[in-house]
Amino acid sequence: MMHSMLRSMLYSLLGAVTLATFAPAQTTLPRLARLDGAQEVPGVVTLGNGLGFVAIDTLASAMAYREVFQALGSAETAAHIHGFAPAGVNAGVQLAQALGQPKCGVWALTPVQLANVMGGLAYFNIHTVGNPGGEIRGQIDLAPDQTEFCFGDGTGTPCPCGNNSAVGDNEGCLHAPGVGGRLVGYAGPAPNPSISNDRLVLHALRLPSNTFVLFFQGTVPMAGGAGLQFGHGLLCLSGNLARLNVKATCNGQAGLPEPGDLPISVSGAVTPGTFLYQGWFRTFPGFCSSVPANYNLTNGVRVTWAP
Repeated sequence: MMHSMLRSMLYSLLGAVTLATFAPAQTTLPRLARLDGAQEVPGVVTLGNGLGFVAIDTLASAMAYREVFQALGSAETAAHIHGFAPAGVNAGVQLAQALGQPKCGVWALTPVQLANVMGGLAYFNIHTVGNPGGEIRGQIDLAPDQTEFCFGDGTGTPCPCGNNSAVGDNEGCLHAPGVGGRLVGYAGPAPNPSISNDRLVLHALRLPSNTFVLFFQGTVPMAGGAGLQFGHGLLCLSGNLARLNVKATCNGQAGLPEPGDLPISVSGAVTPGTFLYQGWFRTFPGFCSSVPANYNLTNGVRVTWAP
């Protein structure tokens, strides 16, 4: 029954799947930027806000990004990545971005730029008619802070067709040579994640570059956290399952909630205690040809909610 329900969710998501080029997982660093007017210098009073999802490839010296926003006070006129300066200090333009959203691109970095980005000294900045110096800004400096589990590396349940990821990569079963989907979470300092001040953001990365990912929630780890073979991956969640939202990827990345989405505590109807999260995505069916399926899953993320 549970497998049938999950499959029916995914099969309704039809679309092309394109594979991206990825670095090894241990050299891909996920980061998040929260964009708002308070980070501008001087600060801007605005309802505008946004998120920047980032995967820093330290081997190839590049940064892939997905940036989304809402509620700007006037029309967008320009958007950039600026650097290099800490929060509260302005810096010059490093990379110009196209207008509109989502903003998806790859920034090729010099060694010096890479060191500065990894040091949290770069930021997204969206400029508008009413605020030509920038209406919302977000420092690229937030690292994942939620517990991850149920990795497709063979230390628990083996992956369905020998497509185990490498131990230490902390991702799901491989969906392409050397590439597994990863899920991480960001909440912030205690008492977050909290229901009364929900700032939890889930970030799926290292997925096919053009696919759909279903974020879902459970209450019990499947097989004690070892996972159950499902499609080309491992199903990590059981108990009371809830479908949260579906997102289209760009640069192999998607997030939840993105601007305009309900907070996870609301869409998942959470109560104080521990809940589990995973991403389920369409993938190229030929990679794991011995198993008749065209979907895979990320690792799981465990979140303990405070009131």
